[in-house]
Amino acid sequence: MAMWAKIKSVFKAVGSFFSGGGSVSDPPTQTPPGETPEPIDPIVNVPPPVAGVVDWLEWTKQAMLYSGAFEGKGEDWGNPVGNFDGAYLTCGLLGFTWKYNNQPPMILEFVKRYGVKRAKELMPRCWDDYYRAAKLGVSGGASIVSRWSSGSDNDERVYEPYRSELLAFWSSPEMRPIQIEKAWDMMGAWAKEKALVAQAYWNLPAPLFQHFEYYFDQAVLNGQGGYVKLKDAAAVSDTKVLSFCGSKSGYTVNDLRRNGRLWPSVIIEADSHEVVLWKGAYLRSLQSRNEFQPVTMNRRGTLALGKGWVNGTLRNYFWLGKDPEPAKPAVRAALEIMNKQ
Repeated sequence: MAMWAKIKSVFKAVGSFFSGGGSVSDPPTQTPPGETPEPIDPIVNVPPPVAGVVDWLEWTKQAMLYSGAFEGKGEDWGNPVGNFDGAYLTCGLLGFTWKYNNQPPMILEFVKRYGVKRAKELMPRCWDDYYRAAKLGVSGGASIVSRWSSGSDNDERVYEPYRSELLAFWSSPEMRPIQIEKAWDMMGAWAKEKALVAQAYWNLPAPLFQHFEYYFDQAVLNGQGGYVKLKDAAAVSDTKVLSFCGSKSGYTVNDLRRNGRLWPSVIIEADSHEVVLWKGAYLRSLQSRNEFQPVTMNRRGTLALGKGWVNGTLRNYFWLGKDPEPAKPAVRAALEIMNKQ
């Protein structure tokens, strides 16, 4: 009876939020009328730790693939982006910026490990300017790298030959571990701390990658501020979250409304910890600027429940040991490498 009461209350709520009424016998559809469902974008399934032993750098690498799929093309470790946003130049799977001093130390670390000769092999025409910019630092180098793109709003293009050579440098086998280590420093260590808090809160035998990625993505998109306590999230009602999904405006609001129609059926089958994280996504969204609240809720709510619309694509994540659907080639290769270890 309790489960049926939950089903009725959720479907009744979502019906009123999205269709001006509705009933339990007429539940909302997952795809709005007249729209074609987008393809599901499955990503690699990360095995649970064995006997509580976690390779946190490996988890960071896999978390980068999940959040990278939100940030750009998912598997693009190069991903050069121009100065459309005032960050001068952005590169890497998670979008490491020049403005916030991500890139210069990473470039210098590359030289320390692999030498200038290898860097010049990857960037034969542009390396000297790029290296000089890195040695000048954020302020001194900004005038160099910002000229490699138009700097116009809505124009992310990087001019050639800079784009091709930056792509080669940042996606090289040598640069990938530097990206992973930087991501660990900036996001992973904090995500580990919060995943261990979640493990203790739910008295789990081991930390869950799902929790790690959930907090990792917060650090990527929103930073480490505004942590939502799990007990506060647990106190939020389902209907309040669904009402939020139906009433907001702003960036990616169409995805949010789709999620409002999808999530009632998902939370019925979800574990309690997933629902609490989903509610926590709502509370954290409220701390974002109004226009960015939908994208925050879409990303974090999808990671919490394992299913949802983000950036026009229906994402399905197999957190609890289910076999993943066929993934994109680069992600599937990453899975095959993990399985051999």
